[in-house]
Amino acid sequence: MNRSLALLAAALVVLTACRVPGTIPQDGRLPETPAAGPAAPYPTVRLPQDEGAHDRLMEWWYYTGHLDLDDGREIGFELVIFQVLRATLPPFYLAHFAISDIDRGEFRYAERSEARPDRAPLLTEETRLASPGIRLNVGDWTIEGLDGVDRLRAALPDYAIDLTLTATKPPALHKGSGLIEYGQAGYSYYYSRTRMSVTGVLLDRGFERRVTGEAWMDHQWGDFIALLGGGWDWFSLQLADGTDYMIYEIRDQKTGQPFDRFATRIDPDGTAVDLPSDGFTLDVTARWTSPKTGATYPAGWEITIPSDGVRLVITPKLADQELVTAGTGVSYWEGAVAVTGERQGAPLRGRGYAELTGYAD
Repeated sequence: MNRSLALLAAALVVLTACRVPGTIPQDGRLPETPAAGPAAPYPTVRLPQDEGAHDRLMEWWYYTGHLDLDDGREIGFELVIFQVLRATLPPFYLAHFAISDIDRGEFRYAERSEARPDRAPLLTEETRLASPGIRLNVGDWTIEGLDGVDRLRAALPDYAIDLTLTATKPPALHKGSGLIEYGQAGYSYYYSRTRMSVTGVLLDRGFERRVTGEAWMDHQWGDFIALLGGGWDWFSLQLADGTDYMIYEIRDQKTGQPFDRFATRIDPDGTAVDLPSDGFTLDVTARWTSPKTGATYPAGWEITIPSDGVRLVITPKLADQELVTAGTGVSYWEGAVAVTGERQGAPLRGRGYAELTGYAD
């Protein structure tokens, strides 16, 4: 691959970073949305047609989950593929794969990237309509799927996965329609499959282990411009009673305080309910300092949702789940967390993932 193209693509991914809805470089703040004007003629989300790649500036397919091994151990995993499009440049793809070996206390990760001029025909509307579903790879790391049945394959030293994920809830369209508008910053589509049962194989230091578990999948795409500075805290929480929560806060670059926040509750029957920005509190209860970057990250949280009568305590399953990525120059913390708490006095428990960005930049 041409080195200048690689550097440009990497810089673009630095600007867009990992998972947050689109923002623009205005000292870490969103621009003002016009007070009036005609509604934008954005098409509605169609599934499975919109599962695949779009001809848009930025897109990603993000999987996190928890694997229960046949020997009683627990493994967390993250697999993500980003697609970056700019002008007439070939599509650029970047992938991260990480394993959190909870019982061994080990965290491993790797990254890959490539430009693929031959991918361009797959991005057309006609292609998605004629052949819906996900077909992605960066090298031999692959994501394939259709209508909520996905297969993930990836490997790094000592660990490899070959997993089948099956959605047990309908996709949750955030903001009701799955469309998030940001005025001058553009727009983003965003839906999640918040409960996917997992079966498959984990290769663990050369030994094949049968696994089961649960996973979470995010798919986001659109024409949006990225944030310089600031950062965000994002949570996917799966409770044992069948309730799921997606929660995030975007922080101001100068003050470090949140200026945009949003949450979705997904009920056991799959109903998605948006929570207002003032409908929950998110308090940091502990911190951890990275020996690699010197960044200090939150390392424990308490979330309260008064309308649901819910209080949740979030605890990392490993302290160090930080990815220091050479391909993008971005360091971020993404890892498995445990959930305890209560709903109207009744105990709650669960598992989840947290993503923390902007602390090491």
